[in-house]
Amino acid sequence: MKKFALIFALLILTIQGVAVGSTGELLRQSHDWGKPLERFQEHAYLSDVGEPSKAPESDTETWTQHLSGTDKDHTVAWDFYCTDGRNKREWSKIQVPSNWEMQGFGKFTYYDTKSGEKGSYNYRFRVPEEWGKRRHVSLVFEGVSLETHAYVNGKPVAKEPHSGSYTRFSYDVTDMLDYDGINLLEVHVDNDSSLFKNLVAAEGGDYWRFGGVYRPVYLQAQPIEFIERCAIDARADGTLKADVYLQGIQHSDRVTARVTTLDGKVLGGLLTERITAGQDKVRLTGKFENPLLWSAETPNLYRLEITLSGATKTIHTTSERFGFRTV
Repeated sequence: MKKFALIFALLILTIQGVAVGSTGELLRQSHDWGKPLERFQEHAYLSDVGEPSKAPESDTETWTQHLSGTDKDHTVAWDFYCTDGRNKREWSKIQVPSNWEMQGFGKFTYYDTKSGEKGSYNYRFRVPEEWGKRRHVSLVFEGVSLETHAYVNGKPVAKEPHSGSYTRFSYDVTDMLDYDGINLLEVHVDNDSSLFKNLVAAEGGDYWRFGGVYRPVYLQAQPIEFIERCAIDARADGTLKADVYLQGIQHSDRVTARVTTLDGKVLGGLLTERITAGQDKVRLTGKFENPLLWSAETPNLYRLEITLSGATKTIHTTSERFGFRTV
């Protein structure tokens, strides 16, 4: 009997050692929910470590690395802890993106009722070594409900949490990443919010409210000088205005764009504007003859291909889909 007990104890220690990982260290949470929670602060890592993504075809393109899956049918397991409801106060795994209620955690909450639930996610990952000192890296959340506190390698990505469920938001994490080792992403989600009353009043309605990281999470690595985003106003008469937002401009001297169909046929001429060091926005304008218009019945789309260039080379390229319409 003693021999059996000794073997059993050694087996448990071995399993625990494997769960903790090669470093033998437990993951400690950077966030504090304001009250003691059983088995919350430290836990053995459960999920696989995410590997670096493959490079795009060109160095001038944005390099994207998904940390979560891309949709509900293609998910990635993260470590997860829910403070209340079903399967509460135990670290386990959850598929991301998803709502935690649909994965067997927490409870179902009516839209104007506070749930009292909080969920904490941990995910470890590596990034391409080539990103170090050569890329500007953003951490992007497509949608999290309801209030988000995020940390990378123990450091908060922002001074204040992000509140609201349906908008994309991102953070500059260039200087927070370990380009040679393993990184830890913590996402702590409050299914209520300090702005709960205002958010509910704005939404109104009659529905169940779900919590969690329910849309994709990924890293975007752009060149040091890059196109941050573009706002397009394309009218039914063929006029087009595109406000192109820039970051880190030092040696780039122009922004150009062209309109194509989704299968690559060029529409009209090239749009070009000169820029100078430090400039953070430029407007491109043009007029296109007889474009196919967008409507719910005929959703014709075009692509605006935007290029940031220097004197002798292309620095960054990106594109946006859009439709010509007037409301």
